[in-house]
Amino acid sequence: QTVSTEQQLLRMLQFDTLVCHPYRCVLIVMDTLDFGRGTKSQDQNHCLLSPRASEALIFKAWTILNEISIDVVLGTTILQYNVVTLACAVISVAAAANRSSGGNETLPDEWWRALDVPTDDFMSAAE
Repeated sequence: QTVSTEQQLLRMLQFDTLVCHPYRCVLIVMDTLDFGRGTKSQDQNHCLLSPRASEALIFKAWTILNEISIDVVLGTTILQYNVVTLACAVISVAAAANRSSGGNETLPDEWWRALDVPTDDFMSAAE
């Protein structure tokens, strides 16, 4: 059964075993779109979010990524999305979670399109 699972995983990865983790991509997306990079970042004057709000968003996004990677059942389905799509979806889910728990950070409408992430893929990954 282990060999069968490994073969299925390799097929899903299209035998490309070079792994690009979404954690760094979350930071790149936040920086590229001027959302901010947390309280340790130097130049935050032009950023959409305050340093504390961007740090909270990054922390929540990374927490969600950790929860997804622990769940083996969901872990196999997230492999179908490229790393930028996954990072965008996680940032969006994290922003919604922070808003529901009292945060006031809002992101622009359809901001993921600035990174050429298809809306259908984004919506599917954000579910």
